[in-house]
Amino acid sequence: MLPSHTGLFKLLLILSYASFLFNASATMSSLILIDKLGEMAFLNRNARHVDQKTVPMSANRLLGTYELEPDWYRVQAHCLISLLLGCGCIFLQIALYTWLKEPGAVFAATAVITCWCIMPAIISIYHNINKAYS
Repeated sequence: MLPSHTGLFKLLLILSYASFLFNASATMSSLILIDKLGEMAFLNRNARHVDQKTVPMSANRLLGTYELEPDWYRVQAHCLISLLLGCGCIFLQIALYTWLKEPGAVFAATAVITCWCIMPAIISIYHNINKAYS
């Protein structure tokens, strides 16, 4: 370990623990969301038209009807934020490690691969932000 990089190695360790905790948190949130989604079929089963055909209620309407809506959006936001932070920590951790320990060519290749891998998340966030402001 080089003395000039001790702070960066501490950052690497912090990113390791942070990525584990954020991804574990996102996993727990996603399990709660899956549990709520599993209840949707049961809750929608009781919603019938007069002619006894199933009402095609939207998920948002079901959430509002059965008072799951406020918790749903909070857990959904927590899951998304935890997932993005966890993935960001992993990618930053890989980039930092290769920058500190590997030759320049390996770092450059890893940086290109990392950019390629995070591109869908960045594009998705960009489109969602534009859609929210439209």
